[in-house]
Amino acid sequence: MINNNFDENYIIELVKKELNKYLTEQGIEMKKQISFLGDDKDIEEKLSQKFEISENAGTLVVSKLSLKNLYNISNAIYENDYEEKIIKFLLENKEIIIIKEGIEYSKYENIPVAVLKRYEEYIEKIKTYGIKIESKDFYINSLEKKEEVYSKKLLDLNTLRELESKGIKRLVIENSIVTSSAQEYAKDKNIEIIKRR
Repeated sequence: MINNNFDENYIIELVKKELNKYLTEQGIEMKKQISFLGDDKDIEEKLSQKFEISENAGTLVVSKLSLKNLYNISNAIYENDYEEKIIKFLLENKEIIIIKEGIEYSKYENIPVAVLKRYEEYIEKIKTYGIKIESKDFYINSLEKKEEVYSKKLLDLNTLRELESKGIKRLVIENSIVTSSAQEYAKDKNIEIIKRR
């Protein structure tokens, strides 16, 4: 007897994975999928060049978050479709990236300290859920996978962090020694280190 309780989304993802594997073997590159929320046309344009914009993607980029959105997301609740999409990604343990400049309070310069502290508490709570907060420039640079040739004798963790803060996601090294902590960090942050001879 055949079990009809297959999870449709699981099957779709499995087929996509196998199709992607087959196409890669044939030298055909499929665009990865990403979801987008917000009204930042610059980020949306950069994403559409690299990715297929899809509702069922594994990553959600949020370019706009009102104060009410910030409060609700920090409490893992939703009141509208916009917040519901973010919470559903969270509940499905998918990647969520919020663009820092799109958070409403970041547009104000003279926020009273007590109010700013409250908003920063919401941000810290959101980060504990695994949601990433990235600056717009850093995120766009990481999409473009900026490359740098590194020729010093030693590549350590601090140097790698400095390069990453400039948006460098790919390093070409020649005769450099890479410390084990830098290698681990590169692996965790998806920074490509290529040894050229």
